[in-house]
Amino acid sequence: MRKSIVVYTPEELPLINQWLAGCRFERSRITFAAGKSQLEIPYQRVERERRTIMGGVPLFRKWRVPVVEWHLRILHVENFHVHSIQSDHGRECDYFNAISWDAAKRRVELSTAFSRGLEITVGKLNMTAVDTGRVVREKTEWPFQRYWEG
Repeated sequence: MRKSIVVYTPEELPLINQWLAGCRFERSRITFAAGKSQLEIPYQRVERERRTIMGGVPLFRKWRVPVVEWHLRILHVENFHVHSIQSDHGRECDYFNAISWDAAKRRVELSTAFSRGLEITVGKLNMTAVDTGRVVREKTEWPFQRYWEG
């Protein structure tokens, strides 16, 4: 089942935020297509709504949860800046927190876990999150495990 979420107005940002928050992305995979004025960020989303039972009794079920690759595409990009990751973490991957919109500066701001995020100046607000349908990996979860993982 492939999905996509399209955002044209600031009021629609909460919709895309719920599909991005906590998702992992690799900074080296961010691409910019100058001819299309499009910034693309591949990211991985844990899709608990597609989980399957592996076994166990009702309160202690073991689940198989797919991790699916999605792409965030931001159109009409005029300029962008990817802030460097904090050096003490020593990692290439980061996690999305939220997307916000600054109308006065025409800027999309993506806050992340390990850096000051990304700042993207656009001609107008137009972004899409697209499910590629590609399962990157599967993870195993026990009840309440996601609440105590760091």
